[in-house]
Amino acid sequence: MRTGILGLICAMELCGQTCTILAPSGCGTAGPLAGPPTLQGYVGGLSTALPSTLAGAARSPQPRLTYSGEIVPASQSFMVYDPHSCPGSGTCLYNNPAVIDNWIDSLVDAPPNGMGLRSVDLNLWVGPLLQSKEYNPASVVAGGLNYCGTYGTCYGATDAAAAWHLNGLTTYDQMFAHLAAKNGVKVRIAPMLSGDVLAACGIQQNNFTEPQVERCVLPLWTAMVKRWHVDDDTVIHEPCGVLALVLGTAPNCAMSVSDLDEFIQHAAAAVRVTSQNPAIRIGAGALNSDATGTCPGIQNFWCDWYTNLMPSGVLDFGGIDLYPVVSVPVANYNETLASYAAMLAHATAIGIPVMANESSAMRWENSAGAGGEAYTYWGCGATEWYTDGTWQAWARAVPGAWASANGLSLFSLFPTESALLLSDNSASNHCVTADSFEAGLSAALAGGPLVSAAGKEYAAMAAGWNTSLQGRARLTGRAHLGAN
Repeated sequence: MRTGILGLICAMELCGQTCTILAPSGCGTAGPLAGPPTLQGYVGGLSTALPSTLAGAARSPQPRLTYSGEIVPASQSFMVYDPHSCPGSGTCLYNNPAVIDNWIDSLVDAPPNGMGLRSVDLNLWVGPLLQSKEYNPASVVAGGLNYCGTYGTCYGATDAAAAWHLNGLTTYDQMFAHLAAKNGVKVRIAPMLSGDVLAACGIQQNNFTEPQVERCVLPLWTAMVKRWHVDDDTVIHEPCGVLALVLGTAPNCAMSVSDLDEFIQHAAAAVRVTSQNPAIRIGAGALNSDATGTCPGIQNFWCDWYTNLMPSGVLDFGGIDLYPVVSVPVANYNETLASYAAMLAHATAIGIPVMANESSAMRWENSAGAGGEAYTYWGCGATEWYTDGTWQAWARAVPGAWASANGLSLFSLFPTESALLLSDNSASNHCVTADSFEAGLSAALAGGPLVSAAGKEYAAMAAGWNTSLQGRARLTGRAHLGAN
């Protein structure tokens, strides 16, 4: 086990980092940060943090909420990972209709074959829409609607990745047809920009204006809701997170509060008038870092939304991306939840629903708490988190109680891999595109839907039952990693 972790962490270039389980020389000598992080300390911290979260929620009403899950292989980062030449050559691990359809079935089919969710989420790659008839009259598909000319500038005719985008468009068409056959399942999207789209639109990272982004983006946003049935559309999310990374402004936010206000107003109007679903709901999504400082403030996007765009009817809902603090001490997670609870309260006070568009269970990262899923000691697909009770404790405390007690009306799990498959391999359990765990999961899905033990817990909540901490759950904190 220790050898597997060593190979994994060195491969991720963590061996030289201060205060890890393998480089303890820079660790503290006193207090909660003393010594290298251990699995014992991590699980022990959770055994305090999560029960206190549950106890706090128990004092409040907990109305029923909807549970949702991400269609991971169809998301932007996964769809662009496969070779551009597939399926002509190379292996399509994710841009693969069979894998995507079986993933959907795993999420929405009735137990025991699926989890019985009545909603799915998709961080949709918009590049393929450059070749759709809804976007471009010069498309190879007849009957173009010229939304690019209506809402911005047409770039499809000069799209250097046209063949790749056409293949992705075919995959998405098959996926949305599969979803359409799932009666009563809501389809929620958060369209995602990517490098190929920026290149097609001639946008340089960290060197653009809001009107340039609008001319590129609005035709794509409208094309997708005209082509496919969508129930909820988060037209912008994480201004200081993923959007800033894509547009190259990180660590600064992607745009100013006023620029994004203008973008959201124009995007919402365009989506509503073109959507094939007249009841489509428009939202904007944020991390707690997007609600920084006073209200109004130069980086408080959430403030602008609940004081301006929500009351005026531009936004029908607010979305939050609920991710845990993973640095030592783990009790910091309660502070993170408190910051999200404050965000929720502002919107629910004016009668606007708030959804957890994305969420994640606990992650055990390096002591700096930086790097994301790829830098966890054990990833979200590790069997460990189920056998030691961490998953059950999180499920009961956060999506099972805290979410509804604080006014969320929907809770969506982003790394749904763990709900489909768990792995005992310490070097292959990370929910990221390049990890062999993902390749193995795609191969397993070729045989049909999958539901793991953790997925059964999530299914129980979706059915209205409170998940239990009995049986295999053990939050004693006695677990440890090797000699540490």
